[in-house]
Amino acid sequence: MWEKLARVAELVLYLLGAAALVIWLLKLGEVLDNGLDALGVLSLGITALGAGLAVTIYQAQKRQGERENRRQRTLLDAISRRTTESAVLLQEMQGAFAASQAPGPDEARDGNEQDSAVDDLEVDDADSTGIIEIEEQGEYRLPSAVPLKVLADVVNWWRDGNASGSWTVGNLVGSFRPYNKSGGLQGVPWILTFRRTSGDPAEYRVSYSGRKKAGESTRKPTVSLYSAQDQRWTDGRPAGSEIDIAAKGNEPGVEG
Repeated sequence: MWEKLARVAELVLYLLGAAALVIWLLKLGEVLDNGLDALGVLSLGITALGAGLAVTIYQAQKRQGERENRRQRTLLDAISRRTTESAVLLQEMQGAFAASQAPGPDEARDGNEQDSAVDDLEVDDADSTGIIEIEEQGEYRLPSAVPLKVLADVVNWWRDGNASGSWTVGNLVGSFRPYNKSGGLQGVPWILTFRRTSGDPAEYRVSYSGRKKAGESTRKPTVSLYSAQDQRWTDGRPAGSEIDIAAKGNEPGVEG
């Protein structure tokens, strides 16, 4: 209501000021009766135009303030959502942290050597808000910050085992990378947590470290599945019945 009244007042003041200036100009041309006070008319016009300009400036500042308030509310809402997502992620990724304590198949085979580690995969700065670093633990990532290459390597590993089914990225909970002894991420594996159809978590480990095989120009990533019951990573692809089960949708990330 106030905004409409302000617009009407703004228009009236501009019209009044314009009319006063027209009268003053006509007075100077002696078209009107000399009884009119030319200086008074000019003063009235300038005052009206000044008041109209003041209302215009006020309205512009008011609209700018409203836009800034909306931007701040949007930002605070985003921060609140991100904080909630981060808390949920850390809770759901507890299994990934526990699984990271078990040595992977490639580490057992290569004697923990990291001499052929590939460069760390990076994501765009726009996704950096999805990265959570926990001191003395490692780096957690929301699904939006997990590089597609890591997901693609898991999917390719899956398909190489002649498994059927389609992967659903929506089942990805997040990823975790434990800090190495130097407190960095060079050469450490990616642990991806998916949510099965039953709601249970499942962890996949993707390692880009280790020695290259003879004739290889690049180190093929090693992918393994964590067995919570045995508390170890299973090397190689799921075999036989495991693939059949996965094709029916019991594996995380897969639709039958």
